[in-house]
Amino acid sequence: MKSAEIKIIRGNSKNKINLFYDDNPIMIEINLDGHKISRTGNDLFECFSTLRAELPDVKFLCKGAKLNVYPSRMTSQMAGGLLAYELTLGKQALRESLVNIFDPEEENIVQNPDEQKDYFMKWINSL
Repeated sequence: MKSAEIKIIRGNSKNKINLFYDDNPIMIEINLDGHKISRTGNDLFECFSTLRAELPDVKFLCKGAKLNVYPSRMTSQMAGGLLAYELTLGKQALRESLVNIFDPEEENIVQNPDEQKDYFMKWINSL
């Protein structure tokens, strides 16, 4: 099992947590307030999105929670959702746009994964 240290904001406090992930079976796991929370899914991005949706009071400061970051079908299959594209409206996604969803990020973070899906659809329509 691999791990990533992720900064979170909860209430008025900023902390770091360790997020553990695996690709066989595909799952992520965190320990929050002494409770182990794990989620499974078709890929890591989906697992992370499910976790975020279930913890609306926790803001995860990483690429996977950024408004314009979303996986393609290929990155979902080839990288298990660990990689996703950082998208720009009107521009095709390029290899240089690939990011690790657990890399640090503090700009344009959204707590609701549906906002990312909406942005992805907006991006598709902008091409």
